[in-house]
Amino acid sequence: MPPQQPSVPAGLANLPCEIHLEIFSYLCPMGEALGFVTTCDRIYNNLIVEFYKVYGPRLNWLPLLVGISEDNTRILDKCQKAGASLNHRWPYLGEFGRASDTKYFRPCQPLDLATWSGQEEVLKWLAKRGAIATNQDSSSFIMMTDAECFVSDLRTAEGSWKPIMYQQGLRFRENCPPNPPPHFVWHSSNIKPTDIFPRLLQLYTRHTFLGSNTGHCTGLANWVAWIWLDMLRSSLDPAPILKSGFLQEGSICDEELRLFRHASLEIPGLISRLLDSGANIRFIVSAYITMLGFLQGI
Repeated sequence: MPPQQPSVPAGLANLPCEIHLEIFSYLCPMGEALGFVTTCDRIYNNLIVEFYKVYGPRLNWLPLLVGISEDNTRILDKCQKAGASLNHRWPYLGEFGRASDTKYFRPCQPLDLATWSGQEEVLKWLAKRGAIATNQDSSSFIMMTDAECFVSDLRTAEGSWKPIMYQQGLRFRENCPPNPPPHFVWHSSNIKPTDIFPRLLQLYTRHTFLGSNTGHCTGLANWVAWIWLDMLRSSLDPAPILKSGFLQEGSICDEELRLFRHASLEIPGLISRLLDSGANIRFIVSAYITMLGFLQGI
């Protein structure tokens, strides 16, 4: 089923592309520009290349990372039209050194990332267009993390951001539908880790009134996996830039779901504080079950 679209001001979508471009030129903050670009499919198609042209360099061509990690050549094509080099160099992604340390600086390029993440369509697309690789070993660049203890806190979004590869944890794969393949997310050392998932599993197994129902544990794993993935994808953005998803086809969603996804960014922190405060266990559990039921109904 195609995603529902938010309401569009009367006639706005039918204006000539030149008018859309003029409106876009007056929208300075990324969030405002993004909101206009994702108003509807027609405006998106008219302006997404212009959006990448303006904001792609400011984000160190994050859309290229997105296109590679999603094996989506359409995104790469738009980035190239917007002026992105298919040999764009991202800084060193390992634990040692910084991009400014010439002794340690080793760039990685789109063809490297496509090779390491096994994205065959993107690999062919890049090779056909003359992209080259650094031939560095992937372990020199890629940091790995899983969903068990990595939750971003949007209130600490300032600092040094860099792309890391994210892989959904094995324990989630057992209970959830197939997850996206390993993909790159924008990470900062200021993002705070938390251990909500194991604590909640302990809570469920400790209390027999819920621990006897295995369906609740499966549902909890599904719900936490959803929220973790939402958090990780949203952590791509040190500003409010990519809240609508990866700015690719199909990312436009109805306003109610979009608002809920924004709200979900704060839920892990809220639940963590509830656990720390010693709030009534039944209250915490009922809150999770309520949210789970809402998510399953979407």
